[in-house]
Amino acid sequence: MKPGTLDGHRDGFTLVEVLVSLILLELGLVAVAATITTAARAMNRAHALEWAVTAAGEVADSLAFFGSVTAGQRSGPGGLVEWEPVDEGSTVRVRIRALPNTPQAVRPLEVDAVITSAGASW
Repeated sequence: MKPGTLDGHRDGFTLVEVLVSLILLELGLVAVAATITTAARAMNRAHALEWAVTAAGEVADSLAFFGSVTAGQRSGPGGLVEWEPVDEGSTVRVRIRALPNTPQAVRPLEVDAVITSAGASW
C-alpha cells in the first residue's frame, strides 16, 4: 500500500507528466507566435503593394486627364511615386515607379501606362 491512501491508489499526475505537458504547450505557443509574426509581415507587404498600385493608378489617371505628360515625382505618407514619359507619336508611354515606405524590404512597383486621347490604360 502506498502511504497516504487507504486503497493503494493515488489520484493526480506525476512530475514527468506535468513537465511533458508544459513542453508541449510551450511548443504550441511558439508556433502560434511565429504564425502571428508571419501574418503581420504579409499584411504589411500587402498594404504597401495596395498603396503602390493605387498611387500608380492615380498618377496615370491624372496624366491622362490633364494631357500634359512631363517627368515628375510625388511623395506622400505612403511613399514616393516617380514617372517619366516616353513619346511614341500619338500615344505616350509612361513608366511609373512606386516606392512604398515600409520597414520591410518591399520591391518597388513598376507600371507602364499608355496614355492616349481616350485615357490611360495600364
